[in-house]
Amino acid sequence: MSSMTKRERVLTAFSRRTPDKVPKWIQSGTHLSKLVKENTGADKPDEYFDMDIQQLVHYQPTKKQSDFSKYYPDYSPVTPLENLDGASNTAQVTDFKPRRKQRGFLSNGVNEWGIKSLQGGSAPMRDFRTIDDLYEYPFPDVGASYRYEHLPKEVKEIKEKGLPAVSGYECGTFEQLWALRGMENFLADLLYEPEFLPPLIEKVSDLKAQIAAGYAKAGVDIIWTGDDLGSERAMLMAPDLWRKHLKSWVKKIVQSAKKVKPDVLIAFHSDGYIEPIIPDLIEVGVDILQAVQPECMDVAKLKEKYGDKLSFWGTIGTQSTMAFGTPEEVKREVKERIMTVGKGGGLCIGPSHTLEPPTPWENIVAFFEAVEVG
Repeated sequence: MSSMTKRERVLTAFSRRTPDKVPKWIQSGTHLSKLVKENTGADKPDEYFDMDIQQLVHYQPTKKQSDFSKYYPDYSPVTPLENLDGASNTAQVTDFKPRRKQRGFLSNGVNEWGIKSLQGGSAPMRDFRTIDDLYEYPFPDVGASYRYEHLPKEVKEIKEKGLPAVSGYECGTFEQLWALRGMENFLADLLYEPEFLPPLIEKVSDLKAQIAAGYAKAGVDIIWTGDDLGSERAMLMAPDLWRKHLKSWVKKIVQSAKKVKPDVLIAFHSDGYIEPIIPDLIEVGVDILQAVQPECMDVAKLKEKYGDKLSFWGTIGTQSTMAFGTPEEVKREVKERIMTVGKGGGLCIGPSHTLEPPTPWENIVAFFEAVEVG
């Protein structure tokens, strides 16, 4: 088979056809960047390792000025920061310590959804009791057209480089809601169903669907969304509870994108054990399961069971083999994944999450060497 561009390779694999070789990717992060810089002098790990996904696209920061002082006694309304680092003002919280320049945060450490921290007591909707509480809340303008105006040009340039155009990760309805209400509160909401729960879920899902549609309209190849629904041994809620309250909203997000761009691929991220709902994710239109933690699920068996309907992105143990294994063990795991999950296509291989200390440099090199050998 003749050599493919990286975009052709990724899209072929995710379409469950056999590429010239299995595509590879490691999610960028502080630890990876630090090790690459120390050992090679390079500033861009994705380029240094010739990864098949090299550039995620993001919608622009908000221009909306929201007042969250009602929800935080020490809050002072501010004008949103300019786009300080070229990244989007997204909803995902990636660090528990508020910082002025952190992606997704306004200049006082509160993001546009009103989330200051995921630590106890900071969820802005924690004290909601009635529908009126919901109607008064200053939701973000994530669907506003100005936030996506730059994307068609950026997506076109990425594709012209032979790279796949992939959206930055956007958490789904469940993650956003528990960040707003607090985990304990929201899980209790799903059981006791307060009057504001249905319109709250609908409102947040509508906003997430607008984001997906915005990315699709811009022409991205892959939209990356998801919810962390599993612990290492079980789901965070009963599968039937997820089906009752949240499954239809995942479908809504997927369909909002595919209505605009029918061939767009939807990658759904979840950490942990989520086997009971994998058939449901397939049913609502998810194309790619992302993370696929081998510490929690038998990925070879998932391939056997669902590989004709679902592709896989990740599969290498971040908290096991990559962090604590030897280079030889890393290579063995990579080879096993390529031979099983990668058989016939359907795999973009990589660690299941961002690499953290104590992951050694030697294991990162071993990962890429093993992928090239196949």
